[in-house]
Amino acid sequence: MSEGRRITVAFVDWNGNITIDEAAAEADIRKAAVAESILRETENALKSLVIEAGDFQGDTASAIGEKSQELLTKVRKLMSDLENMQSYTRQVVARYRKLDQEIKEYFEKNARM
Repeated sequence: MSEGRRITVAFVDWNGNITIDEAAAEADIRKAAVAESILRETENALKSLVIEAGDFQGDTASAIGEKSQELLTKVRKLMSDLENMQSYTRQVVARYRKLDQEIKEYFEKNARM
């Protein structure tokens, strides 16, 4: 993700509490999965380029191989970051589902009293 664009799945309610928009969180996870798929294709292309650059000789081939390897490292870092974001978002959504269920059960229990 670029620094200027942030994925947002939370907002503040009228009491100042952070709440989760589950649909937005799921949409963000899907977008991240698409981006990750594109990065996998890029990773495969860069791997091929590194291998092919190694088959040639000269400064240009060497420079292409080095730059491709550098980009490959960055792509892998981005993929890892996306995987972590998806995992964290799923954990947050699960936590809020659990909290919502506990609150619902609390009110149902107290409504009977």
